[in-house]
Amino acid sequence: MTTNQVDRTHEVEVERTYNAPIDRVWAYFTEPELMEKWAGGDIYEHVDTDVDFRVGGVLHMRVLDPKENKTWIFHGVYHEIEDRKMVKYTFDWKHDWREDPSPHFVTNFFDGDENSTTIRIKHEGLSEEGAKGVGYHLGHFLEFLQPLLEGEQ
Repeated sequence: MTTNQVDRTHEVEVERTYNAPIDRVWAYFTEPELMEKWAGGDIYEHVDTDVDFRVGGVLHMRVLDPKENKTWIFHGVYHEIEDRKMVKYTFDWKHDWREDPSPHFVTNFFDGDENSTTIRIKHEGLSEEGAKGVGYHLGHFLEFLQPLLEGEQ
């Protein structure tokens, strides 16, 4: 490995079960106005979200880190979608959209019914540092999502 290459062999897998119907959980992962409610947790302030939820469509979200006064850009392209079962997409995050891309794959697996839903999220192709950050943030965001899903009637 040259000094310019980054070891991207790390992955993170997180699973959560919610007392919420699969249709509701699916909507929070596919509809931009619902994604905005939880995808930054209480760490980031939402700036904007653009989702073209189809194979080949783009996910683009900007959030503000108020502690550091930095805007983060999260973006990717949807590669596979199985309705209420699985979504696979590339994913990357930047402070500046002009930075070189370093995307990795994310796969969201859904299993549920009208009472309970389990989501398993797998991030692949991360650097060691990226895996630490993804593990922390993803766990936080999914915990933040719980009352939104389970509190609705």
